[in-house]
Amino acid sequence: ALKRTRSGFVVSLIEILEDDKSFCLFLEPQPNGFLDIFMLSKLPHITESWVAFYVAGVALGLEHLHRAGFIYRSLCPETVTLDGR
Repeated sequence: ALKRTRSGFVVSLIEILEDDKSFCLFLEPQPNGFLDIFMLSKLPHITESWVAFYVAGVALGLEHLHRAGFIYRSLCPETVTLDGR
């Protein structure tokens, strides 16, 4: 079901490979990396409007996943990726 989920705020799942012991998720490439590294590069110039923009994007992504029936329980800057837009 996650492979069919499409949103500008959620990384697309391309494929899943698994065996008895493990699995591997192939995700859409995110050229700007993870939010935690991006935030560190912007310190100390992070503004309230910058934070509001990224919080809104995360909220829209979570809303999309929730409406599709998914629960995301590992939300932190290390798990938020940034695309090239």
